[in-house]
Amino acid sequence: MRTFNEEELKIIKKVVKESLTISETRKNLIKNNFSIGFYTLRRLINEYNICTNHFRPGKGHQNDKWTKYKICPICNKTFTVTRHNHKQITCQRSCGNKLFSGLNGSNYKGGYAIYRKTCFEKYEYKCLVCDENQLVHVHHIDHNRNNNVIENLIPLCPTHHLYMHQGLEHLIEDKIKEQINEK
Repeated sequence: MRTFNEEELKIIKKVVKESLTISETRKNLIKNNFSIGFYTLRRLINEYNICTNHFRPGKGHQNDKWTKYKICPICNKTFTVTRHNHKQITCQRSCGNKLFSGLNGSNYKGGYAIYRKTCFEKYEYKCLVCDENQLVHVHHIDHNRNNNVIENLIPLCPTHHLYMHQGLEHLIEDKIKEQINEK
């Protein structure tokens, strides 16, 4: 990956400030004898927190009233949200993981998900439906991740956990009720 000296970065920041789109920025940089790709340009903009709030939305978002800019609460970078991802809080998944895990997450105590410990105090470490024991998720029956009472938690393999979240619970609910009644 190419590195840039301070003078080059100053020119890049100036060109970004004077341009209205990422494409226009790249074209203007080429005019200034910088051979730079979109990936490298985006990396520089993110790495050096170069403000792009003045950029016009891309072709896919022209005339889109929903296009908004937010600031990531973890890294303070500006990111774009549209009507399709308007609930997005952080700029990327890694920032979201930092925000919603560890001490910030409501289901974590001391770095470990307390609801998992609660669930496996009652149930064995295996899926209630198929007895899978290599990878076991904990499902919240009422779909409320803050309700961590034992009556609301059941262990499921990833496949059967997905059934519960994709409208296929009717295929396994009898087996689950039978297993819960045995405990």
